[in-house]
Amino acid sequence: MRPSPLSRIVSRSLLLRLVVPGVVLLSLMAAAMISMQWLTMERDNARLAITLAGYVSSYLDNAFQSLETFVQRTGTDGRPVRPETLADLLAVSPAMRRLVWIEADGKVALCVPSGLQGSIFPLEFDSRHTTRSRLMLSRPHPSPIDGRLSVTIGVPAGNGAILAGELDLAGLARHLVQVAPLAEGRLLACDAYGNLIVHPEARLVAEQGNIGDTPLFAAAKAGKHHVVYWSGGRFWLGTVGQVGESGWLVLPTVPVSVLVAPVLYAALVLFVFMAGAFVLASVQLRRELRRRVEEPLARFAASLPHGRDEAGGSSAFAELSVFEGAFDEMTRELVKNERLFRVSFEQAAVGMAHVSPQGEWLLVNDRLCELTGCSRRELLGHSLIDVLVPADLAAVTARIHETLAGRLETFTREGRCVRPDGASIQVNLTVSLVRDETGEPDYFVFVVEDVTERRRAEEALRQSLEDKELLLREVHHRVKNNLQVISSLFFLQAEVTDNAEARTVLLESRARVASMALVHEGLYRTGDFGRIDVADYVSRLASQLEASLGRRGGVRCRLGLAPVHLSIEQAAPLGLALNELITNAIKHAYAPGEGGEVHVGVGLTDGTMTITVRDMGRGLPDDFSIEGTQSLGMQLIANLTRQLRGSIRAENQGGAVFTLTFPV
Repeated sequence: MRPSPLSRIVSRSLLLRLVVPGVVLLSLMAAAMISMQWLTMERDNARLAITLAGYVSSYLDNAFQSLETFVQRTGTDGRPVRPETLADLLAVSPAMRRLVWIEADGKVALCVPSGLQGSIFPLEFDSRHTTRSRLMLSRPHPSPIDGRLSVTIGVPAGNGAILAGELDLAGLARHLVQVAPLAEGRLLACDAYGNLIVHPEARLVAEQGNIGDTPLFAAAKAGKHHVVYWSGGRFWLGTVGQVGESGWLVLPTVPVSVLVAPVLYAALVLFVFMAGAFVLASVQLRRELRRRVEEPLARFAASLPHGRDEAGGSSAFAELSVFEGAFDEMTRELVKNERLFRVSFEQAAVGMAHVSPQGEWLLVNDRLCELTGCSRRELLGHSLIDVLVPADLAAVTARIHETLAGRLETFTREGRCVRPDGASIQVNLTVSLVRDETGEPDYFVFVVEDVTERRRAEEALRQSLEDKELLLREVHHRVKNNLQVISSLFFLQAEVTDNAEARTVLLESRARVASMALVHEGLYRTGDFGRIDVADYVSRLASQLEASLGRRGGVRCRLGLAPVHLSIEQAAPLGLALNELITNAIKHAYAPGEGGEVHVGVGLTDGTMTITVRDMGRGLPDDFSIEGTQSLGMQLIANLTRQLRGSIRAENQGGAVFTLTFPV
């Protein structure tokens, strides 16, 4: 029987020892990647569901607030509600399809558009998801106006009447799809009983489809945040978002195949790469084994005597010759390796040495001799004491003792090396311990790198940075001074101007310039040129405006400030906007000579900053709109809000309330 070639045996061994563990490792990596991808998508989809549910809740809340505001202003004094009033409310509520005023006996008094006057209101509000102040019909239904899907909500008045409105759900569905487009997923929304509000198939929504018997709805009602279920020949990952008190559900769903496909593709590419690499390595290895082992052995065996012993086996001389040839080959490899080590050691770009556990130099290279300024003869046989500064020597010796005790394998330490001429250089020491076959310490390998020039460069860079910081501080200080000079010029010009309107404009411009000067003053005082402390800035701005405007009429500022920092790019427009809002509240919220308070609040939640300016004064006109106001201050506030990529809302809540939100 002919024996297998050595290259084939080695290839089989590699197949068992490398490929099989590689495949197992690849499978484990793919499983781990799929698990991580799965957890990430579950978390992201859950956040998306919560975000969309918050959007739906806000949509409903805005609709209820418009009805509540109308009821608070109309219909509580006993006088009948006029159709024109309902028509005006419907005109400013684009989400409403129809408004109905229902008397306490259930009879429809007014309906805009008309169609139900004098009849009994045909629907009953749901008792399960209803509060005393907000009523709702859970099941969506087609609007008789245009057939679009809608839901009826209502707000009771003080005399027992109800103001009901048909809320457009088709617009809500369109907005949800625009806010969160899912490429291969589906976005569903339903009421508390499973009646569809949003579905990719518009037909199901139009036919008032119900998903109450689906696994996704059952999981949502059971309080689960996500579930995997089978539908339409595919597995889906569904997440759940609860819409406030209404009981509605927002259900984003994504195919499981979409989640795991990227990981499977990556694993497949890695497997193909590994297979190709193994095939290439196997071919190269077999070629080298054949050239270096099989062919020399074949030639060597052909040169041996072909004598046979009496038993018919190979002669002892032939076996000895094979062992002798193998020993000679090993000797040549050892000499080659030793030569390679010598070349690498001697020609290294850093200083290298072998040091005994007692601290004596055993072997050094030329670069180390150059660094220390000593010859090999001067170094060999001496110790570290002759080279290192005593303070650094103590620290290195302590680390060496820890390494000998087995607590460290290698360590790095910076120190100073003293040359015979008295000069010292900064060096970086990397020390590793080499142990013998019994595990006892044999010698240390020292790698010594000259870092003197690097440290000088770092020191020069640090000094340059300090100089630039000083220059930047001076720039902010001078900008602040120049802005204060401009503010003083506005004030002086206002003092000598007889025109009252011009004086007011100059003083307002002075306040705006002063608000910008406060930004640069904050940067100069704190020394942090990249951001500004909003709480400190608002406190100083409010004190400044209170001192210049508020004390004449007894108006005070009350602050509720969270510790928030902003970049100068956002701090400057925010300061101007706050200046306008606080100034407007101090000047216009209360009658001349009347005292009061202006509350200023600053908060940060999930990367969104909220600024609130509230007063307890006369409030805003009914038709007030920031965008529609022609005053320079309101136009400036609107433009600054767009610059901050935020939004501002004005409303009456016991006085005027301005709420500015923007991302940070």
